[in-house]
Amino acid sequence: MNVSAMLKTGLALAAMILGFLAVLPLKAVAPKDSRSVDVRQEVLVQMLEASDAERQLLQKEVSELRNEVQQFQQDALSGKSSLEMIQEKLNSIENLAGLSTVSGPGIELTLSDAGKRVIDIGPGSIDREALVVHDQDLMLLINELKAAGAEAISIKSGSIEERVVGSTFIRCTGPALIVNNRKMASPFTVRAIGDPDVLVSGLEIPDGLLDQLRTFGITVRIVKVKDLVIPGYEGSRVFNFADVVKSPDVEEVRE
Repeated sequence: MNVSAMLKTGLALAAMILGFLAVLPLKAVAPKDSRSVDVRQEVLVQMLEASDAERQLLQKEVSELRNEVQQFQQDALSGKSSLEMIQEKLNSIENLAGLSTVSGPGIELTLSDAGKRVIDIGPGSIDREALVVHDQDLMLLINELKAAGAEAISIKSGSIEERVVGSTFIRCTGPALIVNNRKMASPFTVRAIGDPDVLVSGLEIPDGLLDQLRTFGITVRIVKVKDLVIPGYEGSRVFNFADVVKSPDVEEVRE
């Protein structure tokens, strides 16, 4: 190889080396920019996928609503089906309001006044008022039952049984209690429909309401029942001051 060829080869190698060195800084910073681009692209892809999923969900809801509207139209034309739907709706509302007789598993809880045997333990040691079942005792008991999932509750005394509804009130009147304007006396039996095990567990908590009642000698007896029948509320349903607020008219939406 002559000198000219060697010089050309050297210059070529030098140019390649310089070119390589010039590219190195670019490659050193390129990953950071590329990662940023990749992240932005990934976010955009995720947003696009989420948007597409939401669009598909909305399309599904629109399709279901159209089917419901079509079904309602068919029911309205047939007459019979629409009446059945109205009756089902009415039954559901009456059940929720406690107006209908219901049945199912549950518990019966009986509370009885303490009696004289506890009073004789020691004069002045226990307040006589604490030895009888009071209105707040029953109200707290109903609250605990509702918290434990009771779906229907009634209070019974002798042959009188009153369904607990939204307007139910309980108050003391001397030795008796008034429940839904009806007088009751001890012993009181509170009947509740729901999961019997859950209802009992919700009441028999340490230092809970029942433990406190037992401390004052109140007799507490709980029985699980496979099939309870609780009557509907039969009191006054007339509202003299509360009027139903009608919903505003909904404009028909056309595509």
